[in-house]
Amino acid sequence: MVESADSGAASNIQSPNFSFAFDNVNFSDRMLRIEVMAEPWTEESGDEDCKCSCEGNREEAQEIEQENKESKFAICEKDQILRSNSSGSENGVQCTDQGEEAAVKMVSPSGGEVADDNVPPWSKDCSVFMRVKKLHINSAILAVKSPYFYKLFSNGMHESELRDVKLQISASEEDAFMELLKFMYSGILSTTAAPAFLRDLLVVADKFEVASCVRHCIVLLGTLPMTRECALQYLAHPYITINATQPLVVAAKQYLAKQYQDLFESHDELMALPLSAVEAVLSSDKLHVGMEDAVFDFALEWAHAKYPNFEERREILGSHIVPAICFSSMSTHKLRVVLECEDIDPNLASKLVARAFIVKAEEAELKHCVAECAYKRPPLKVIQLSENHALVFLDLRREECAALFPTGSMKSQLFYLNGNAFTLRVQCNNKENSSQSIGLYLNMEEGLGRVVIQYSFASVSKPSKKFNANEMLEETFVKGGTGRWFYVFNTPWASFIADDSPNFLNGLLHLRVEVAIRTQ
Repeated sequence: MVESADSGAASNIQSPNFSFAFDNVNFSDRMLRIEVMAEPWTEESGDEDCKCSCEGNREEAQEIEQENKESKFAICEKDQILRSNSSGSENGVQCTDQGEEAAVKMVSPSGGEVADDNVPPWSKDCSVFMRVKKLHINSAILAVKSPYFYKLFSNGMHESELRDVKLQISASEEDAFMELLKFMYSGILSTTAAPAFLRDLLVVADKFEVASCVRHCIVLLGTLPMTRECALQYLAHPYITINATQPLVVAAKQYLAKQYQDLFESHDELMALPLSAVEAVLSSDKLHVGMEDAVFDFALEWAHAKYPNFEERREILGSHIVPAICFSSMSTHKLRVVLECEDIDPNLASKLVARAFIVKAEEAELKHCVAECAYKRPPLKVIQLSENHALVFLDLRREECAALFPTGSMKSQLFYLNGNAFTLRVQCNNKENSSQSIGLYLNMEEGLGRVVIQYSFASVSKPSKKFNANEMLEETFVKGGTGRWFYVFNTPWASFIADDSPNFLNGLLHLRVEVAIRTQ
C-alpha cells in the first residue's frame, strides 16, 4: 500500500481516510451508475479488438433493451439527462418529455444530436454498453476532492438533484477509474501500481480533476526511468492540471531531445514521431547539425509525410514547427528558399527572413566591434589599494605599438576610482626636436566635478626588469580633461621599436600608472 501525497504541496498534515465509507449505503447519499462503454472503432484506427468487442456485445445490449421496453433504450429514463461530465454528455443518451412518451435522442461525442432517433446501441461509433456498475457514493467526499464532481453535483440542472447519478467511461478507463474512486476516499493506492497502470491512472485522475491523485502519480512516475513510450504519452495528452504535470512533460521533452539529437542517424524514427515530439526535438539546442538548413529540410520532409493536405500542413508548420527553427543560423541560400517555399505563408516567410537578416547583421556588427575594441581598447589590470588609490597595469604587444607609427593612438578600457572613470592613452607623437616617440597620458572620461589627482607613470626595461617610475604629478581634472604627457621612453621611435630594444620583454611593453585622488 502506497500512501499518497497530501493535497497541500508544503503541508505535512495527512488527509483523512474515509475508506470505510466506500460503497457503504450508511455513509452515502447517492447511487453512482457507471456505464462502461465499448471503445470507438473506425476504419482509420484499424482497431479490430474494439470492433470485435463491439459486435460481441450486441446481444448483451439487446437483452438490456428487452428488459426496458417501457423506455426506448435501457439507458434512457424519462425527464433525465445522461451526462459524462458536469456540463454535457460525451456518448450519452438524452431524454425529453414530449407528451406521454419519452422521446429518445442520441448525443454524439462532440455534443451534437444524431439525426436518426432509431440508431441502435451498436451504431458505428460503438457506443454500446459492455457492463454497468453501481456504487453507493458520498457526494461531499467526491466534491471536495474533485472540481469535476463538485460541478456535477451542484450545477443547478435537474440531474444534479437526482439521487441516481449516471456516468459513462470507456472500457480502457474502467480499472483506473475504480482505483481513482477508492483513492478519493482513502488517499492511498490499494494495488501494487505497475508503470503502465500508473500512467492510465494519471490520465483518468487528470480527466476527473483529482489533483491529489495526479500529484501522487507524478511522484511515483518520476522515480521510474523515462522511455520513448512514456515520453510520447506525456506529450500527447492534453493535461488539465498543467502545473502539476509540468515535471513529466519537461522530462519527456528532454528525453526525446537527447534520444534524437542526431537528425541523420535517427531520421527514420524521427519521421514516425507525432507533432508534439518533433516540436520537442527541433526546439533543442543540442541537435547535431552543421547548419540550421538541415533542420528546415527535415521539417518540410516530415510535414509532407504527416500532413498531405496543403492547408493543414501550412497551418502546422506556421504555428508549431517554425517557432522551433533558428532561421538566423541558416545560410543565405536557404533563407531565399524559405521566401519561395509555398508551405509557409508568404507574410510569415517574409517576417522570418527579414528578422534573420537583422540578427545576422547585428551579430556581424558585434563581432566587428569586439575585434575593433580588442585592438583599440586593450584591457587593464587594476589593483585597488583604497577607495581613492589604485595601481593600473597596461601590457601592449610589439605589433600593437608598431601600428601606432607615425601618428596613431590607442585608448585603454575604462577603470574607476571613487566614482570617476579614467582611461590611459598611448600615442606616437612628435617631440620638440621633431623626432617621433611614444607617449602616455591619463584622461578622465566621466567625473563628479573638479578632482585633484596625483599620478605617476612607470615602465619596465632591461636589464633590471623592474618598474622604473617617474616623479609624482598633481593636476586638477574635469570631465573630458587630459593630464600632462609623459614620454615613456626618452628615445627616438626607431630605437624604441627596434628588435634589440630593451623596452620589450618577451615581446611585451609593460606600463603602469599609479593614480590617487587627493582628498580635500
